[in-house]
Amino acid sequence: MLKRKMRYIYRIISLVYSRMAKLCYSFVSLPPLRINIMLTKKCNSHCHFCYVKDRLNTTESDSLSEEEWGKIIDRIPRASVVVISGGEPFLSPVIYRLIEEFSRRKIMASVTTNGTVFSEKQLELLVDNKLTYLMFSLDGMGDYHNNTRGHKDAFQKVMNSIEVIEKIKKEKNSRFPILAFKVCILEDNYDEIPKLLKLAEQKVSHVSFSLLVNNVLQHGFVFVDSLEDPLLVEGNTHSYSRECLENIKSVIEYIMNFKKTSDIEISISPSSYCKSLLDSNFRVTPGKCSIPWSEFSLYYDGTVTPCITYNCGNIRNMDYDVNKVLKSPRYRKFLSYYEKQMPGARPCEACIQS
Repeated sequence: MLKRKMRYIYRIISLVYSRMAKLCYSFVSLPPLRINIMLTKKCNSHCHFCYVKDRLNTTESDSLSEEEWGKIIDRIPRASVVVISGGEPFLSPVIYRLIEEFSRRKIMASVTTNGTVFSEKQLELLVDNKLTYLMFSLDGMGDYHNNTRGHKDAFQKVMNSIEVIEKIKKEKNSRFPILAFKVCILEDNYDEIPKLLKLAEQKVSHVSFSLLVNNVLQHGFVFVDSLEDPLLVEGNTHSYSRECLENIKSVIEYIMNFKKTSDIEISISPSSYCKSLLDSNFRVTPGKCSIPWSEFSLYYDGTVTPCITYNCGNIRNMDYDVNKVLKSPRYRKFLSYYEKQMPGARPCEACIQS
């Protein structure tokens, strides 16, 4: 119950804070509420549906060093929340140092992982440093998940990691990390979802569902340097086949009904928006949004962007100070452009945060 309250309270704070940050932007510099860290392009999965797969495991030039990450973390406000993803973030050589630093500063941090690259010692480090949230990406049960991920034992490795973490948490009388499943609704995994939900009730505190999208400007490791770039009007290019739409609508209804009686938290981003996307072949007009005024993304090489990957410069040129990002000249330029596009900003099409 406490874990569910934590997420509910954060969602309310996030909504209020982002709107306040937008209203006050011209005369008050508020610190970022959330920082999304895209820590690496390395990944050991081979998901056929991944829209960034062509850019994974390519050269990572000019990556931030441990010392540079230390400077950045020292400047993150205590009230900010950090969300780490990749690629597979636990393939980054600096990931455990970052987690230790977040613990030292008492900063809430979440990491999304495929759960296949841990040793028991590394899992113990996550518990010892009280990582707030650990999300395991799952596509289905057993063989289905293994085939989708291109690993014969991917599912079992996730289950083993969860078992070891829970054992260590019990030994150390710790509540952290809170464990969750992150599930993408694919064209052929809707039969897996009821089984995943039953598994989740035994293993984790939260399940997060999202629809499949293909929008390269939403954390896709593709950056635009000009507000005239054609990618800014491309939007989402994925749509489900007509043959599977009714099945997916049915599974969304199933998720929402399951949620009514379940003791774990179940979220879908959000259900009404999901149905609208399906009904309109993913061409829903995005509404007004204040998220870019309160959060940004930071990449492995220091590049900073809003949630849409417009290149706003490098954190190195901002003295490693995350509090300078939202007021930097290029970020201001983007916000001015973005506000004029709302409602209906095409880069926001199919955004799971909407």
